[in-house]
Amino acid sequence: MEQKGGASNDANPRTGWSTQQPEQQNCQPAGTEQQQEQQRIKQEFADMTDQREQQPQPQQQQQQQQQSHQQQQQQQQQQQQQTKGNEEPRTNLIINYLPQSMTEKDLYSLFVTIGPVESCRVMKDYKTGYSYGFGFVNYAKAEDAATAISTLNGLQVQNKRLKVSFARPSGEEIKETNLYVTNLPRNITESQIDDIFSKYGNIVQKNILKDKLTGLPRGVAFVRFDKREEAQEAIARLHGTIPQGGTEPLSVKIAEEHGKQKAAYYAGWQAGYNQSRGCGCSFYSRLF
Repeated sequence: MEQKGGASNDANPRTGWSTQQPEQQNCQPAGTEQQQEQQRIKQEFADMTDQREQQPQPQQQQQQQQQSHQQQQQQQQQQQQQTKGNEEPRTNLIINYLPQSMTEKDLYSLFVTIGPVESCRVMKDYKTGYSYGFGFVNYAKAEDAATAISTLNGLQVQNKRLKVSFARPSGEEIKETNLYVTNLPRNITESQIDDIFSKYGNIVQKNILKDKLTGLPRGVAFVRFDKREEAQEAIARLHGTIPQGGTEPLSVKIAEEHGKQKAAYYAGWQAGYNQSRGCGCSFYSRLF
């Protein structure tokens, strides 16, 4: 029997329906894969753009570094200004290595050439009048004090070369910087004292004690360093050693508090500082 409608040979003979399975069609619409690929590329590009924006560019890094450096400089300047604001103007000077014959009038005449001097003092033993070889000059203006240091420091006066520097604010800082030295060669000179002790620090004052009757050295000296650590180093290195030309080991120690020379020395230091800060102005009314 001829099948109607041109049915295929796969038709069921009883029902006449075709048994051929329809071809499986793709569920995704046309062009979907292409759209997904484009979307993936766009997302990757967006991610890369975000990363670049988050990372500082070289120019941005330089700007950030400059801003950070400027902020640090501003902070340092503020700290310096605060520190300067808390400090008193430095007008008081200490002058070391004064000639024995130099008087307060001489000292004043020398330093007043720089600017107005409020007070000055040559430190001496109050009983004997013996000069300790240093003094104080207090200026009215801080800039004059600075000029005096740059102009007069190292000036040769008679047989001495002056050392001019700012005085410390307190005599407390000079404690334990003055050494009492015994068993020195009797013919020792100040230059030889320098050779022995200057290896361990800055010597700001030295006195070789002499016999009052004969005027000859007694083999005893005071040596004052700028810093306590320097004095301690000199003790550690020199105590018990025999110097060139000597016959006995040196005794090097901090000058005793009850020693006459030390007591006069520190008393003179503090008195000189106090007077140079304004207590000695009447001195000039008597001199001039």
